[in-house]
Amino acid sequence: MESMYRDSYRRFKELFDEYKRFKWDFIGLDKCGRYMNAIEDMFIILRRPGVAEAIEKQIIYDSWFTFDGKAALQHKLFGTFRNENVVESLHANLYRDYLSLKYRKRKCLEFKQCLSQIPKAPISLTKKVYGRKTKRNVSINAPKFDLNNIYKLRKFVVIDTEATDLGKIVELAAIRFVDWKPVEYFSTLINPKVFIGHHSIRIHNISNEMVSRSPEFSEVMESFRSFMSKSSIYGHIVVVGHGVEGDLSILAKNGCRLHDVESIDTYSLSLELFKGSHKLTCLCEENGIFSDNPHRALSDCLATGLLFNKMAGIL
Repeated sequence: MESMYRDSYRRFKELFDEYKRFKWDFIGLDKCGRYMNAIEDMFIILRRPGVAEAIEKQIIYDSWFTFDGKAALQHKLFGTFRNENVVESLHANLYRDYLSLKYRKRKCLEFKQCLSQIPKAPISLTKKVYGRKTKRNVSINAPKFDLNNIYKLRKFVVIDTEATDLGKIVELAAIRFVDWKPVEYFSTLINPKVFIGHHSIRIHNISNEMVSRSPEFSEVMESFRSFMSKSSIYGHIVVVGHGVEGDLSILAKNGCRLHDVESIDTYSLSLELFKGSHKLTCLCEENGIFSDNPHRALSDCLATGLLFNKMAGIL
């Protein structure tokens, strides 16, 4: 290869390696910006007279840019960076993703700041066990809150649990809302006294090491009941959750059956209000809510509460 093209070839190879790396591992604003710069710089290099042809010949000679031996894909990808319209389209799409990531980052910071401003309820540990553990498969059919009276709703509590495959609680959280604003939260990791399987860890990212020194569920149950009782209005507790019956069932299975409860399930409500995916993270993102720590009990509680607020505005 002629010396006049050697530096261009070396730089193009570096840029393309960077492009491939960020193409398949595309996370974060910094990587997005570097990805855009790589595309622009490759296009600039290939527009220099004679450089594109020289680089293409050297690429084929060196065989440094092959994908499972698919030569056609090699030529197609190389051609991408010689086509001005394609490069402009790539850059435009990437810039849109960049703005989306920037918006997501700002919303995550707002969510984190909101969570940090909520006071935490004190937790007193006790060895006394309340209630008796129920059978493994238990279903709690709590009375449904009449949504026709949602305009009267002034106080409710959002709950969420994270558990093992066997239904042992590893994290418990609740946030009390008054006049649709979060005023206090309850949150703690729980030692389930059983091994947390890899499947569960992949979902909630709570490892065995994280809960090894945490209290057992029976030790925090009294504090949790006390927190819930403060959320009572006219003798009833309105409990909100995404799949709330599952959380109430897990609590009952672990010996904490809540009484005088009326439930609101945001999952069931979303089936009536929204199309598409009804997963909590998807629903929240569609409504401009971006959790800083999804699939963790406390973050999911706040996200569910904010989502319920949006839903109430639609009803």
